[in-house]
Amino acid sequence: MRINSFLFAVFALTLFMPDAQALNLKWLEFSPVKHFTAEDWEMIRQAAGKALKEKPNGETVRWDNENSDHYGSLTPISRLEVDGKTCRDLVIKKFAGGVNGGGTYRFCQMEDGTWKTVGGQLAQ
Repeated sequence: MRINSFLFAVFALTLFMPDAQALNLKWLEFSPVKHFTAEDWEMIRQAAGKALKEKPNGETVRWDNENSDHYGSLTPISRLEVDGKTCRDLVIKKFAGGVNGGGTYRFCQMEDGTWKTVGGQLAQ
């Protein structure tokens, strides 16, 4: 359980990193993110931005890359204030390379307008 949480935290942290594919992280062997293409990452970034900025709680944003057969979804489930920042809890599900993954993570909006994960996977 702790390994899955850590792996997914790395995924969540790389949502907005343009060079996520360039990371050489062999321990991601059994994670869907290992199989993501650059196009997948771009679709995830766009879906995450839409879910965090525009969607009400409970409304899912789906992404589906027909070129790679990878897909997933992002669903905001709460909005709260933490240390003066707007935060959203986001359920993220993904499928790639025959592997499923997912979890719930908190993203907070920074002063520059970007959204960053805070902490690890939230208890469900």
